[in-house]
Amino acid sequence: MKVVKFRAIQCDTRYDRPMKVVCGADTVGLSCVISLELYTEGEPPVEYLLRMAKEIEALPPVEHKYFKNVRPIF
Repeated sequence: MKVVKFRAIQCDTRYDRPMKVVCGADTVGLSCVISLELYTEGEPPVEYLLRMAKEIEALPPVEHKYFKNVRPIF
């Protein structure tokens, strides 16, 4: 079993627009680390990790929160 970590920005749909206007930034959110347990013998390939990052970004918002700029931590 391996633990894979991703660096991401957690955003909130309720505050996105007002915060972007006030800050003048493209992305406003909290930096976070997402940890997943994989049941594999060896290290997962880089292509697999990048595909997982895209799938995490594509998840629909849950309780107004979603993830942007998801990148694997090597």
